Amino acid sequence: VTSAGNSGTDNYSNGLYPGLDKLTGEKNAKNNLVIANANPTVHPITGNITSLIINSSSSQGPTDDGRIKPDIAADGTNVNSTSNVTTTSYDTATGTSMASPSAAGSILLLQQHFSNVHNATFMKAATLKALVCHTALDDTNLVGPDPYFGWGLLDVRESAIVINKSIAPTPTALVKELTLSSGQTQIFTVSVSNPQKLVATISWTDRPGSAQNNALNSATPALKHNLDLRIKKGTEVNLPWKLQLSDLSAPAIKGDNNVDTVEKIEVDNASGTYTIEISHKGNFFLGIPQNYSLIVSGFDQNLSNTDFSPNFVSVYPNPSTGIFTITNSEELINELTIYDLQGRMIINKSVNNLESTVDLSSYNSGVYILEVVSQYGKSKHKLIKN
Repeated sequence: VTSAGNSGTDNYSNGLYPGLDKLTGEKNAKNNLVIANANPTVHPITGNITSLIINSSSSQGPTDDGRIKPDIAADGTNVNSTSNVTTTSYDTATGTSMASPSAAGSILLLQQHFSNVHNATFMKAATLKALVCHTALDDTNLVGPDPYFGWGLLDVRESAIVINKSIAPTPTALVKELTLSSGQTQIFTVSVSNPQKLVATISWTDRPGSAQNNALNSATPALKHNLDLRIKKGTEVNLPWKLQLSDLSAPAIKGDNNVDTVEKIEVDNASGTYTIEISHKGNFFLGIPQNYSLIVSGFDQNLSNTDFSPNFVSVYPNPSTGIFTITNSEELINELTIYDLQGRMIINKSVNNLESTVDLSSYNSGVYILEVVSQYGKSKHKLIKN
């Protein structure tokens, strides 16, 4: 989490568009969460937001290649916080340095809640980023993402609700951490019985891009692994939001997004059966699969069964000096894949049995990741090689 900066009222020439393009340094990074300074007005009794505007001092985006930055906004105006006057003093302050820690603390509470309901497992950075962008409250001035708010105001309550819905006996939301292999398309099917807004968001931690040193307003995408999100129903194809780099005065549009590491699709008044597809363009670096996170809400029934319970899978001995035995008590194992901690695939074997082995005798001691694929889905497990 990093602040967007407080250069919102500064003026200079040769920017992307008048009044925009004021993010500097790490505020342009792909994989962080950049926070703008919002100035919401809240009803003193109901707690509802009655007005949502951005503070004029908050630095505006986007990045030179048109990525949606800042990512989200948080309340950073007239915030009562600690002061360095004395060891016990408080003061009221304004700026993205108020919005950013507010967001960081709030997001940490989301991690705690997720850990509480997932046996001490925490969300990956990309999952947390996808979740808060997915549930951010959009301002009414510009529908969709914009260079002022990003995806909107941080809404921790709505994020927690999505987590809760994803673990309900009949889930009406998805919070998934997945891996996309080179050339692969992954499909999830959901049913919407009562018309509502169907929303899907993906996010991934991308590989480092190439610095555009001394290049003014370079539109060269910093993106290395270009994942694609689509929601389909028959011949209907719904595309993600993106900014119009050619006309930043205009609202965001829906189209093929080739620059952002967050893609979000909203289908208003959705009804019926939809397929959510995740694929990619180009090649992955060294063929290494790309981890990504998927958030979906606004459906009544998940018709996909992509993950089986890891409780069905046993690995022994673990730790081992080399040979690991893997068994599945419920269904046939189709495939076993071993990755090192850098994400490199080191072993891949086809299986058609309830039991199989992998041999790490020739590999260095350390921790490896085992992915077990059955006809119903996949699960991941940690292997310790002594």
